[in-house]
Amino acid sequence: MKIKALTYFILLVLLSCTHTDNKIKILKINEIVLNNINDIPILIESNTKKNYFLYVTKNDSICLYLKDLNNGNEKTINLNVLFDTTNILPFSIYSDLFLDKIINEEIYFISNNKQITSINIINNKISQYKVIGEIKPSEIDYHIYSIRFSPFTYLNDSCFITMIGRNINQSTAEGRKLYFSYPLLGSLQIKNDYALLDNLNAPFPFIAKQSNDYYMDQQLSYCTDDNGNIVYLLNRYPYVYRFNIQSSKLDSFKITSSYIDEKEIIPFNTKYFYDVNYSSLVEKYGYEVPQYKCIKYNSYQKLFYRINSIHTPYYQKNGKKTNYRNWSISVIDKEMKLVGEIPFLKDSIFDFRLFYPSKSGFLIGYKKTKEDKRKKRQRLCEFKILF
Repeated sequence: MKIKALTYFILLVLLSCTHTDNKIKILKINEIVLNNINDIPILIESNTKKNYFLYVTKNDSICLYLKDLNNGNEKTINLNVLFDTTNILPFSIYSDLFLDKIINEEIYFISNNKQITSINIINNKISQYKVIGEIKPSEIDYHIYSIRFSPFTYLNDSCFITMIGRNINQSTAEGRKLYFSYPLLGSLQIKNDYALLDNLNAPFPFIAKQSNDYYMDQQLSYCTDDNGNIVYLLNRYPYVYRFNIQSSKLDSFKITSSYIDEKEIIPFNTKYFYDVNYSSLVEKYGYEVPQYKCIKYNSYQKLFYRINSIHTPYYQKNGKKTNYRNWSISVIDKEMKLVGEIPFLKDSIFDFRLFYPSKSGFLIGYKKTKEDKRKKRQRLCEFKILF
């Protein structure tokens, strides 16, 4: 036990000041603990530049937690009590449904397929906005949604970005072609008592459409910057795309990783979708096949971070499942030029799904230990980037 503790301590010391390349170093500067958590938290920002971790906890009741990173204060909103007299509390609510910005003390979230709800964090007042709009094609039903790396995200105080799903059968090549011929993103403008949804014609990357199997595992990840741009990528390609909503100008940038061999990036075998071991095959694919997982924007440092998942053997030579992951962070400037890359090789400490830009650099969550699970907590570490 002492040897394991010593090994863990040595790893933390090594990571506290890691030489990444000639341009970038990282320095561990802080740790944060989130309590009463059984959700994956999101980091949100207020108009006054305050940062909060937001997460939903489901125990005896459903509660919304906000932790102020500036002073450590926590606020809890009991959603069961708040929505007791209404019919708008969704059957399944989790952090990924929430907008990544607090606007004039209002928190917005997708409360069902065609409705936005807001909660005032000062007086707990609820407002509802029915989603309306002419979404092409008009004869096909649609819904709005958000997931971890394709978030419900802020563009400006009256316009948000969301994913649009259409009820099109994708089990055939014709259906998949039709599905991706329509915009995947939409813009939501909050009005007095409704939210106006419009197609956002950010082009789906042409290169992806040339593959017969691009539909199944081409996760779209995106973020917005300070200049009205949506910056996005697909996880099997090194290209980063920047689309300006005002001018409709699209630029593309090829940003490779020093740790990824492009030849190793292959599609997920579609026959596995019908395999009884589907879940483990998906996990194995995630380990062994490199991917460009997501892109995040740091508004404080005017930098983009791209998380790269690097090839990791799923099994060791002794037949045991690998207990580490290889991954890295590509640091990209506002001109979309690569500044440097931060590798985390044979990393058994951190969970790169819990990655958040911060004022000094970035925050990343620790993998949960048995003690973390027992105490229902999530620990995070903050690193400062040194150039």
